[in-house]
Amino acid sequence: MTKLVVVLNGAPNSGKDYITRELIKHLAISDITSEELMFKTGLYKETAKQYFMPYYDFVDLATNRSTKDIPNERLGGISPREALINVSENYIKPLLGKDYFAKELLENIKDKDVYIISDGGFKEEIQTLIDSPKISRLLLVHLMAPGCSFEGDSRSYIHHDVLQNHSRKLVIEPIFNSKVDDLCVIELLYLIYKIL
Repeated sequence: MTKLVVVLNGAPNSGKDYITRELIKHLAISDITSEELMFKTGLYKETAKQYFMPYYDFVDLATNRSTKDIPNERLGGISPREALINVSENYIKPLLGKDYFAKELLENIKDKDVYIISDGGFKEEIQTLIDSPKISRLLLVHLMAPGCSFEGDSRSYIHHDVLQNHSRKLVIEPIFNSKVDDLCVIELLYLIYKIL
């Protein structure tokens, strides 16, 4: 059973990817095994198929800061972010369930001490993780940063009141990323060590 899953629940550009990389580097120094996982890995694959693009071409467009919010001809004139939202909310979730990407992600949770998920934002996905016997504890981080909001995004902050059966497994913590220093990484490391 995995000891801890950390889910970063923050608005676009709040520093989730950077913080994930830093946490994994620091945990490796402490001999704590860790790995990054993303709910959107399956979504990237499905969106690339939907728009008849090679997978790695689409991932490059969708993860590059200079292209992910810019309309693209190959995507019918919408941005990669809009394409992801379209496929997720209009095709995958209505047909396969709102917890589809969480179930896909759980298949990759094996024997690490800590898994860090950099793209949490839907209550159904978090509930699926809470319900899984593969996970001992879940740290849900409400990541805040200056100038960042969920406006135009299909995700939002997830709170206790929308989740069930979480009392012993779930910890929710707000963390502020100033984007000036790495204090938020230090705070998160402290929380991880405390929970482990």
